[in-house]
Amino acid sequence: MEAAIPGTHGLTVLPFFSGERTPYWRADLRASITGLSASTESIDILRAALESIALRFREIYCLLAARRGAPAEVIASGSALLHSPAWTQMMADALGRPITICTETEASCRGAALWALERLGVIDSIGALPASTGAVFTPRPEYQPAYQELLARQNQLYERLYG
Repeated sequence: MEAAIPGTHGLTVLPFFSGERTPYWRADLRASITGLSASTESIDILRAALESIALRFREIYCLLAARRGAPAEVIASGSALLHSPAWTQMMADALGRPITICTETEASCRGAALWALERLGVIDSIGALPASTGAVFTPRPEYQPAYQELLARQNQLYERLYG
């Protein structure tokens, strides 16, 4: 799966299996897959679904970066990324930014606890207790045009169905 060029499957996926949160905040949205044919294989659908989720993260990243500036680094957590280097690479490629894997268990809970400790004045800053990290995934520049095209197709499909 890692060797495939993004989008060569010809599929466009909107991954709204449980509605959509950021950036649309619409529970009524539903998932869709277009471009299926008799030659579509299950691995094509899997890859297209993973790419589509990576592109949703790209949309969120771009919104945040436009308002707050690009972060110094992107650290990703979660068992799915930790156990799937191929998907983590897709995320880095889709974002166009290096992604560092967080190896902390229950990273979200840890972050919430550190935020509370910071707000209470127990620690000076969350940065004073850095998380344990692992591999860094660097985006492959040759895939940037493919992800641009996939994002454009995803946005066009969204507009046709929900615009």
